[in-house]
Amino acid sequence: MSSIVHFEIPADDLQRAKTFYTKLFGWKIEDVQGMGMDYMMVDTYGLGGGMMKRMHPDQQITDYIGVPSVDEYSAKVEKLGGKIIVPKKAVPGMGYFVICMDTENNAFGNLGDGSHSKIIDSLEAVVGLNRWIKPCRCSVQQPMNAFLVWVL
Repeated sequence: MSSIVHFEIPADDLQRAKTFYTKLFGWKIEDVQGMGMDYMMVDTYGLGGGMMKRMHPDQQITDYIGVPSVDEYSAKVEKLGGKIIVPKKAVPGMGYFVICMDTENNAFGNLGDGSHSKIIDSLEAVVGLNRWIKPCRCSVQQPMNAFLVWVL
């Protein structure tokens, strides 16, 4: 069974959104440097996520579902009447993602095709990001669990 592994919150004003979520829920939100875009990691003390500058006026919160094969699940999305709105893209050294639209015009991401231990090793190598990782033991069917899509 696949589950949500990451979320992204778009914001027109990142500092205003950071203040809102920090004061509302007590989340820890910190800037990520060196990504070529404004991006923040969100630590909910559970499922992790990100916050980024809104890229278009209609952009909403996006949940990412961990899947064993992005290609297989992309085919399932289309077979069931959904659409692929952002084609498969690599997250270097970690796996791939696609952004999909369901039959009700809701966007979501599929994230997969990576080794969980490889992802953990890659993230720990990035200075300052290892505190965001919540390592776990994952099954072969669910090789990825709560971690990222911080390099979109």
